[in-house]
Amino acid sequence: MYDQDPLLAAPAVPDTSSPSLAQLDTILAGFEIASGSPAIDAGPDVVGMDGHPDWHPGRTDTRWDLQGDARPEGGAWDLGADER
Repeated sequence: MYDQDPLLAAPAVPDTSSPSLAQLDTILAGFEIASGSPAIDAGPDVVGMDGHPDWHPGRTDTRWDLQGDARPEGGAWDLGADER
């Protein structure tokens, strides 16, 4: 996976001088993976791995991405913070 383009929408270093919820949405959208990305269904179920910390049952043991989408959406987890 290291030598492949993950087909991120528009990744960039964000301007953090005046953060807002709208800016966070824009930043997050830039890191969504496109259809056809080699990152789709290429990740492990990290919650099910031995040693996964479960500091807050019901929160740290759930399978959701940063946008609240269930994981996995397909056969396996997508790599990264967003499940396509």
